Amino acid sequence: MTEFRLIAAPGNLSGHRPFTRLVVNADDFGISERINAGILQAHREGIVTATSLM
Repeated sequence: MTEFRLIAAPGNLSGHRPFTRLVVNADDFGISERINAGILQAHREGIVTATSLM
């Protein structure tokens, strides 16, 4: 199945592998000030790319 996705993905006819993006989600934003501070710090440092609001 992975091989099929790589073959069928856009851009593979040129021999390039498709761009892969890792989304790191931080849950529970808004649940407390300490959690918010940690999520904001992780985002500023480039660790977290998304969050969900509680």
